[in-house]
Amino acid sequence: MRLIKFFIFSICFIITSSGFAQTDIQRLDKILEQVKQTVDANPAKCLELCNEGLKINKQVGLAKFDGKFYGYLGILYQDLGNYQKAVDCLLKSRKAALESNDQQALISAEVNIGGVYFYEGKYEEALKQFIHAGEMARNFKDYTQAGSIVGNIAAIHLQLKQYDKALAYFQLAEKDFIISHDSDMLATNYQNVGQVLSQTFRYDTALKLLQVALDIAKKKQNETIQARININIGSIYIELKQYGKAKIYIEEALALHEHQGDSNYLVDAYCNLSEVNRMLGQKDIALDAGKHAFDIASRLRSNHWLQIACANLDKAYSAFGDYKNAYQYGQLSAAYNDSILNEQKTKEIQKLQIGFETKKKEQEIAKLNNESELKDKQLWLIIGSGIIIVLLICVGTFVLYKNKRKTELLNTKLMNANTVKDRMFSIISHDLRSPLNSLSTLSFLLDHKALKPEEYEVISQRIKVSLSSTDLLLDNMLLWAASQMDGVNIKKTTFDLYDIIEEVKELFAQSLQHKNIHFNNQIKPKCDVETDANMIRIVVRNIISNAIKFTPKGGNIAIAFQRGCITITDTGAGLPQTIMDKLNTPDSDLSLESNTGTQGEKGTGLGLFICKELMNKVGGSLKAEIDEGGGSKFNIEL
Repeated sequence: MRLIKFFIFSICFIITSSGFAQTDIQRLDKILEQVKQTVDANPAKCLELCNEGLKINKQVGLAKFDGKFYGYLGILYQDLGNYQKAVDCLLKSRKAALESNDQQALISAEVNIGGVYFYEGKYEEALKQFIHAGEMARNFKDYTQAGSIVGNIAAIHLQLKQYDKALAYFQLAEKDFIISHDSDMLATNYQNVGQVLSQTFRYDTALKLLQVALDIAKKKQNETIQARININIGSIYIELKQYGKAKIYIEEALALHEHQGDSNYLVDAYCNLSEVNRMLGQKDIALDAGKHAFDIASRLRSNHWLQIACANLDKAYSAFGDYKNAYQYGQLSAAYNDSILNEQKTKEIQKLQIGFETKKKEQEIAKLNNESELKDKQLWLIIGSGIIIVLLICVGTFVLYKNKRKTELLNTKLMNANTVKDRMFSIISHDLRSPLNSLSTLSFLLDHKALKPEEYEVISQRIKVSLSSTDLLLDNMLLWAASQMDGVNIKKTTFDLYDIIEEVKELFAQSLQHKNIHFNNQIKPKCDVETDANMIRIVVRNIISNAIKFTPKGGNIAIAFQRGCITITDTGAGLPQTIMDKLNTPDSDLSLESNTGTQGEKGTGLGLFICKELMNKVGGSLKAEIDEGGGSKFNIEL
């Protein structure tokens, strides 16, 4: 059985005026009278009048006028389907009614807010509003309003298919309208009772009662109520399968609604027209009416009417064998129905709606001109292909760029590796050969007893220094070779850092003595740290070797440890800025640059290069800065 929709009552305001600022108040009273005359007949004019009245009342400052103008604006925006704006205006109307102590305007605002909530499918909020407003109306002894509000409560139960409750509330409303002698509201109430009777299959009784209601509405020349009663009568004749009679009443209702410009009930009228023509086998008229209903409901953005319009199109397409479209609108109808009870479905509905509206538009294009659709499809195919090609080009370009960057990085690393390799061969061929030649020369001189004791002492001291440097050089080279083959194994142990520093100090004792450099080990004994002892030993040796090399005679070298950081400072010339920048940049490769020491000492440039790599491997870092005294300061973060 199909669901018949009903009428939510909108309460009009009773106009009063005060006795001061008489000229402006008279103007506002006149505008309000015009608003009452145009609210149904000319909504656009009514909207203009309400805004004009609010503008004038800014000068007068009477809250009661704000309440009435905002109240009518709320009704207008509800009829236009702008529910959020309707609620905003009605809340302002309620606030103004409270300020002016206008009880009737306050009740009207509460009722109309409930009406907007109903159209949005928010039944619980609507019921709370109506119950509160009903209590206020009865206390005020306004039986027309009280009856209207009771009717609204009945209408919610009717929507929820709670027919016994709905009938009971409508019968209570009937008593209120008889007491108040309000014929229009009595006719509307008979219409609603007729709906309950028809939905409980008491069609004959329903038709008689609806005919009484229609006669009252015609006598009062109320087109809005006439239209809705005609819809109800037509719906019952559809149930009775008397489609010819049904079509007459529904077409009459549609004409009245179009004349009134009532968007909400135009949806219902078109759905009924679609249904009756579906039953009569009029495919084009049925589908066209259904699409009109869906378009109007979409503009209203009402889940309530969209569910009805989609359900109607589902039935229409099914009846004429278009099951694909029927399925789509059936799915959309189910989603809108769920959304009325669960607002979390809203996003899903919007996605479905977008998809189905797109397909609907494509089908309309196909119906109008098949050849045009083919051209459009070809155009879209070309555009789509173009987009895909552009995307492929972009992706391809991006991949090529990434590969190029990788190749450039690999080439840079390879060039650096080749540079290091070439430097290694240079070291092997020259730097390692020099101390060996010195030893060979010393051996030759000793064999021939060609050295005096004092000469022997000097030469032997120099060879010791040279051998110490050579030993460090060999360690560096072996570590570099191992790192290139991923053969450096980290072995973390706990050791006394003080002992390591003293060992390195002893190793360079001759060099320190030769240059009269004061070495100050500020680290106390039993300074336990946990890391790779051998790696730290190599790093400290290299940095102290550089410090001795670039510190002039009589200079100072100091080493300290605090908060996991070994600090080595000297009073030498300091590192060049380019080397310092590369050393302090995490991913920067150090070049193998070597400078001559203060007494002509030569180096390989391999020391800092190895130190940076080793500290990275043990999870630490090596950074350098200019010391306050002008020399270098190295920070070895463990």
